[in-house]
Amino acid sequence: MKITTFNPMIVTNRPDETLKFFEQWGFTKKHAPTIKTGSGSEFTDYRLQSEEGFYMDVAAVDKPLPAEVTAIRINVDDFDEAYKWLTEVGYSAYEEIFETEHAKGAMMVGSVGFTIYLVQHIK
Repeated sequence: MKITTFNPMIVTNRPDETLKFFEQWGFTKKHAPTIKTGSGSEFTDYRLQSEEGFYMDVAAVDKPLPAEVTAIRINVDDFDEAYKWLTEVGYSAYEEIFETEHAKGAMMVGSVGFTIYLVQHIK
């Protein structure tokens, strides 16, 4: 398994405020796909990039959160291998694995205290 991208992510109900904050730091939106999970929940993943080449994601979710969640987005070349390894070290999917024509992914939580957004882009 190879990590292809590694960057911070914020999961929020308040995407407008969060996006405005990072735009003031010089980040611009690259794209913003909306993803529907098998359970019917939806989120929009705003991919941001700074002029210096740093990436950051803001995931706008449609369900209540007690506070913003800080996560690490990890893109890999083999989702199934990475998912298996993460489950072996104590992580579990927060919701089911989602698949679109462009990506396969899962929001995963573990006892270590941080959330991982695991993604494999489908080419």
